Amino acid sequence: MSTTVYAGWEGLEDIPSGSSTRAQQPVDWPARLAIGKGRSRGSDRKPAQEWEELAAEFSKKYPGIKTAAFPGTSEAIRDKILTEARAKKAIGEVLLRTTFDDTYTFTKEAVLEPYLSPETKNYEKSHYDPNGLWVINNYIVDVIEYNTQAISKDQVPKGYQDLLKPEYKGKLGLEASAIPWFTSMLTIMGKDKGLEYMKKLVEQKPRLVSGHTNLHKLVVSGEIPISVYMYHFRPIVDKAKGAPVEWVDPLEVTPTLPTFVALLKNVSHPNAARLMIDFILSNVGADVMTKQGWIPTRKGANLGDLGPASKVDALIINDPNWGKEVSENEKAFRDIFGKA
Repeated sequence: MSTTVYAGWEGLEDIPSGSSTRAQQPVDWPARLAIGKGRSRGSDRKPAQEWEELAAEFSKKYPGIKTAAFPGTSEAIRDKILTEARAKKAIGEVLLRTTFDDTYTFTKEAVLEPYLSPETKNYEKSHYDPNGLWVINNYIVDVIEYNTQAISKDQVPKGYQDLLKPEYKGKLGLEASAIPWFTSMLTIMGKDKGLEYMKKLVEQKPRLVSGHTNLHKLVVSGEIPISVYMYHFRPIVDKAKGAPVEWVDPLEVTPTLPTFVALLKNVSHPNAARLMIDFILSNVGADVMTKQGWIPTRKGANLGDLGPASKVDALIINDPNWGKEVSENEKAFRDIFGKA
């Protein structure tokens, strides 16, 4: 689904449970954090840079921690975590900014350690596991994106149903692996109505494009006038830079891509890992990631220019079984839309 940075930090000894003190002299300890990549806010930004921004704020409070980023695919990170868990030799300690569908695999394989952070009091109960296995701390909302030079104001679609109108035939683009979006749309519409909608949508001859970044660039250029859906931050960021793009808050409920934070099992420094999770869920952690374009689920978080996007009527999936549905729906998606 996405590439990841396998980020590590070192230089902090583990903390006795219940202690509020921190060692000022760093000691080596190998910890790892998996951080989602490939959805960074601007095309000129790197996911490792976003992690460094978060780590810098963390280091201000706890200067004994140093950070480093290691790139890898999400599949490689997932395999590594599962391999470490089965060997009971965990290097990874905290999962951050991993898409929610991964909770299915991680809960099925029992690699997550329960930890109910005191910061969860600032989150809706629907956004965290009651047993403390995960917390949805931010999300990306799917919006309709269009090129303002190719689509006039009176031609702008108001929602997903509008995209079925004859005037949009041949003008649409769809990410070639939009299976999470597809799955969420079936949840929102109901399976039968959802599949009926998808079959009508494919009759509009949407162009399949591999990667949201590539699809967004084609909308910016005008080669594809409308993207069926796009991550909210792409049109927001590039519109601010002067690009001829705009986004639509669909009339219907729209999908999201939630991400979560979790503690892994059998870690060497559980109390230090819990401290990191507390920070990520804190107001400071939420503020850093909001500035990077992620919509926070923390109550009362400063939304900045993401205020309008945060008000979009959206479905935030919170059932780990959704990950199983995503996997099962790949065939249905391919049968309807094919491959790029």
